[in-house]
Amino acid sequence: MMRSAFAFKGILTSRFRAAKAVAASSPRLALRMRNMYLPRMSKQPDLDMIRAGATGLAGFDSAMGFRVVRITEDEVILEYDIDDQHRQPYGIVHGGVHCAAVESACSMGAGMSAMARGQAVVGVENHTSFLHAVRSGRVRVTATPLSRGRRSQVWEATARDADGRIVSTGRVRLLCLDPDTVLAGEQVQVKRGK
Repeated sequence: MMRSAFAFKGILTSRFRAAKAVAASSPRLALRMRNMYLPRMSKQPDLDMIRAGATGLAGFDSAMGFRVVRITEDEVILEYDIDDQHRQPYGIVHGGVHCAAVESACSMGAGMSAMARGQAVVGVENHTSFLHAVRSGRVRVTATPLSRGRRSQVWEATARDADGRIVSTGRVRLLCLDPDTVLAGEQVQVKRGK
């Protein structure tokens, strides 16, 4: 039987209390425990490369043509050039593209923040409003944090066209997941830089 992320709350809380007690009594033992519970990673992320947008995007973000312009712990900027795959039958950018760009930018920022704690993030709520239709050109999405907690984060994003006009805004709530959490039938893997 699979447990949901929320079913782990009690287990994670008791593990956290135990780890905190061990850390207070023996920093050396605490380091060993940390290494046992965190997933094995080949190396730390190259944050300079990520910030420079040099690592490129994969999967859905790549298919949509999203590009990272800048990424810091306090701001993520991504952009895309409107093409046929972004348009709905009336020739304007599909609302789902706006939602996806908002979610991608917010998730990247929240992920950078959570990665420092060995966590991953998943979006649990996305509220995106479409303010102005856009047919062509470049769209730039800027995301900033509203709240960065240990268990959840809230980020907001604004998308602007090439003239600086706001075309959509959104707010994304994300759940922070510990490495031993089961998500969609598999244990969460915190992905770090290549």
